[in-house]
Amino acid sequence: MSKLLLGASMMALVALAAEKPTRAELQFEAAVNKEVVAGDLKGAITLYRKAAQLSDRAVAAKALVRMGQCYDKLGDAEARKAYERVVREFADQKEAVAEARAKLAALEHGATGAKSMVAQLIVKSNNLGLGDRITQDGRLVPYFDPETGDVAVRDLHTGAVRRLTNEGTNTRSAEARGYNTPIPSRDGKQIAYVWQPDSGQTELRVINVDGSGMRAVPYNRNGTVRIRDWSPDGKSILATGYGAVSGSFWWGMAAIELGSGEARVLRRFTRINPGGGYPDFDVAGYSPDGRWVVYSRQAVWDRPDWDIFALDTQTGNETAVVTGAGADRKPMWVPDGNRFVFLSDRSGKDAIWMVRFRDGQAAGAPILVKPGADGYDPKGISRDGSFFYAVSHVAHGVYQAAVDPQTLRVQGPPARLVETYVGHNWGPSWSPSGDSFAYHSLRDKISRLVIHHPNGKETVVADPIRWAAFPFLHWCGNGEGLLSFGTAQPWQVRIFDAQSGDALPPDVSVKGLRDPLQWGTSPDCKTVYVSSRTPYTADPSPRKRRIYRYDIATARETDLLIDAGEWATHPSVSPDGRWLALRGKLEGGKESGILVLSASGGPLRMLAPGDDLMFHSWTPDSKRLMYSRSDKPGEWWAVERELYWAPVEGGVPQSMGLHMQGAGAPSLNPDGKRLLFSAYQSTKELWVLHNLPLQ
Repeated sequence: MSKLLLGASMMALVALAAEKPTRAELQFEAAVNKEVVAGDLKGAITLYRKAAQLSDRAVAAKALVRMGQCYDKLGDAEARKAYERVVREFADQKEAVAEARAKLAALEHGATGAKSMVAQLIVKSNNLGLGDRITQDGRLVPYFDPETGDVAVRDLHTGAVRRLTNEGTNTRSAEARGYNTPIPSRDGKQIAYVWQPDSGQTELRVINVDGSGMRAVPYNRNGTVRIRDWSPDGKSILATGYGAVSGSFWWGMAAIELGSGEARVLRRFTRINPGGGYPDFDVAGYSPDGRWVVYSRQAVWDRPDWDIFALDTQTGNETAVVTGAGADRKPMWVPDGNRFVFLSDRSGKDAIWMVRFRDGQAAGAPILVKPGADGYDPKGISRDGSFFYAVSHVAHGVYQAAVDPQTLRVQGPPARLVETYVGHNWGPSWSPSGDSFAYHSLRDKISRLVIHHPNGKETVVADPIRWAAFPFLHWCGNGEGLLSFGTAQPWQVRIFDAQSGDALPPDVSVKGLRDPLQWGTSPDCKTVYVSSRTPYTADPSPRKRRIYRYDIATARETDLLIDAGEWATHPSVSPDGRWLALRGKLEGGKESGILVLSASGGPLRMLAPGDDLMFHSWTPDSKRLMYSRSDKPGEWWAVERELYWAPVEGGVPQSMGLHMQGAGAPSLNPDGKRLLFSAYQSTKELWVLHNLPLQ
């Protein structure tokens, strides 16, 4: 989610600080919503034009720039007129003028005899499956089909989709789809992918693009890998991950020979944070001659600093190619092999840059190719120089619905409750008194906790929240404090004063706690419940599932359950402190669902079965557990979801009668009549940019 949530919409909203937005600001927000959420560029142009006619000059200038961007995406020459008007009429709006000048400079290629860049929309959907890489002829993109989980190819010329495999009922398909995207060979005739069948034994597979000749590569499976690229000669796969080679552990980058399955380690990487974490990778790919691998990875732990490096495949030496503050990411080779383009926020906003490459180093400073690249996800550059990229529009909203206190059925249509930073709010939670609520809000690319008070005013917690993908906020005691994971350090818990937003020391550190999916907290915030694995020992037998209680004051651990079941996630404690709910499987069971056990220990039992049950939370009386589910295939945020509740003492789950795309994180007011929840609006588009100025 994580990787999920948060990431990923075009950060187009302006920080509207006033409690009551002006008419111009509301008009601008509506236009951005039309562009970013609905993906309706023509409709957005109409609304931006209206905003530009109002008296607020700051909003008018920004609206004209956004209008020009929409025209630019449509390949319409009206883009130039919009930018020129900003420069001509709004000299007092320096930031907007600077952005307009940059965009005019990019358009000048047309005036000097070169063809102007033209962006063409290829396909759009709220549940669109797209891979990481196109074929070099610019025709096909292999991906995991979100509706079936099978490997498929999309023909970008005809729009036709062909499934290459027929294993979509596999319960592991979603996991494989999420972490190992199919990658085409350089000649476009084969596709490599990682698959995890029901047996749980991960396989590296190769299949012909027509669906024939599927074979498993017998590589060393003691580890996990993600495919990044094919070698130019088609004989090996570039992978990142970890494993064991000749008894030696590696974490980094390796070339897996397709004939023998032998993993040749190209580069081992060391830990970069005090907690023992390794750096995250982004895109990685071979140069056309196979001599170099260029890739981006974290430069500094727990900061948005990414640099681009080159690896000499002959010597294993690594050199830094593009560095500096901010995020330099997702390099893509230009077909001649002497340059690559990449995404960077070095100018303050995401843009596409290019750098020349020679002998493992940058041959000159990076050059701006195209400004305004928010939300771009590069998919590759074809042999003719066309640049393919995806754009994801994800908007989160906090909603309120009236419910019947007896049946919890929703009464009437829900309404959006938070009207500031529209599209960037999620995870609401009522206070124990029911007169306040808290929620997550992404503001200026930083995730914050926000507390909405009875008088309508809001308190924004000063500290950023690093684990914002975790949807629920926990109120302590009678509501005097709010608890959050991963603020001071990624593995620590911090409590904030619910009135002032100030941190309340000391921070809480729980040994072995590394992920928000592992922990839940008692109502008084004095006890942490952790779901994990037993420690590594010399005993070769598998580690067991361990659920235990951790007393914050004494650091004492008390085991509640140790068995041979799979790791269960999202422990949640009932308001009365009697029950612990988790998401997972019973020991030896194949069916997933929501599990429950006594907070004092004992056996697990299945409360609500289902593979796609998420975001469970308790009703204030601790008698029912609410959750979100969907029977529709696809990513959870891209499909319609329904809210349910199940009685904790056992019984048939009941629908709450609410259906919305990406609905989840339900929170019931203590009066039993008002329900808060999050909902997502998500669309994904595939674009191609012709005439990219690469010279």
